[in-house]
Amino acid sequence: MKSQNLACIVLAAGKGTRMKSGRPKVLHEVAGRSMLGHVLDSLEVLEPARIVVVVGPDMESLAEAARPHSCVVQEQQLGTGHAVLAARGALEAGGASDSLLVVFGDTPLITAGTLKRLVAARAALAGGATLVDPAAVWFSHDTELAPGVVVEPNVVFAPGVTVGPGARIRAFSHLEGATVAEGAEVGPYARLRPGAELGAGAKVGNFVEVKNAKLGEGAKANHLSYLGDAEVGAAANVGAGTITCNYDGFTKSRTEIGAGAFIGSNSALVAPIKVGAGAVVGAGSTITTDVPEDAVAVARSEQRNREGAAKRYRALKQKGKKRETGKAGKETTSKDG
Repeated sequence: MKSQNLACIVLAAGKGTRMKSGRPKVLHEVAGRSMLGHVLDSLEVLEPARIVVVVGPDMESLAEAARPHSCVVQEQQLGTGHAVLAARGALEAGGASDSLLVVFGDTPLITAGTLKRLVAARAALAGGATLVDPAAVWFSHDTELAPGVVVEPNVVFAPGVTVGPGARIRAFSHLEGATVAEGAEVGPYARLRPGAELGAGAKVGNFVEVKNAKLGEGAKANHLSYLGDAEVGAAANVGAGTITCNYDGFTKSRTEIGAGAFIGSNSALVAPIKVGAGAVVGAGSTITTDVPEDAVAVARSEQRNREGAAKRYRALKQKGKKRETGKAGKETTSKDG
């Protein structure tokens, strides 16, 4: 069945002057078939609604080779853009199409598979997504990007990824089996593993890994953290270096962080554990028991300051260094004597 959404233009008006031949360039054969024939075969696999071949004046043999497809004549050869415009009338006469594929008649090695991927990618763009560098983004067969999504270079979408409207996937991120809601931000250098779910406006920043975990609306984990088997409430903030200790060597347990909670940097949350809504965990803490709502939990050794100890320590080390230097000098003198 022909695709009503796709039309194709084949640019074939080149004279082949550099080939020093009276035959139109695209009618020269490769492996027993004209270059134009190879290109048309690849296009026909796509089953487009119509194919229009642009030829130059006095190229009846080329028009004959292009049949049954439509041909239009570019009377004056004024460049590629002008050649495309020459096909405009024939395209409009055949009805509207959503997509237009323009190919060159002298590219016999282009495959139907390559053209299919190109058309599909134009469709990964017709939805309103922005790819900063389309050549540096890798999609799976089921990747879904909503309108307004921005994808930066060097991003990999493994199977099972859905990205909501207005979300941003920043450079060098890897996503698999993950759902990213409206307005959320991922990366750069972030990894979303299967079961990762980011709520609206949530943010997972650089060198953060999320596995089988949900981040609520507006929740943030901006740097250097691992969130596995966890649920992070709306507007909660997870500080740099935080780890959910979800595996004890035998079983995996869950961590629950309440809405609006604040987890200080370099904290370890030993699952199974719950941190209540609005609670604060002091930086550098290892939390092993539940933290009530609006409580402050600090689990680290008490700091002690020993006045002047650093100065005494340096003096002691310098004295020892001088003693060792003196011994070495005496040994050298004794051997020389």
